[in-house]
Amino acid sequence: EGEAFHADYAATKGAMISFVKGFCIELAPRGITVNSVAPGWIDTEMSEGAFEEGNRER
Repeated sequence: EGEAFHADYAATKGAMISFVKGFCIELAPRGITVNSVAPGWIDTEMSEGAFEEGNRER
């Protein structure tokens, strides 16, 4: 789902997902498993006000 001012993040995350899926298909015949970690929202001091009223749609 798209979000304003986060196109760079969305594009990078989408690229990484496609990259890993491609490696999975390429390396599976050799018995190699490929994994990836792609965390979502992380609650930190820096992101404290992001969900306050008026700052962001939920």
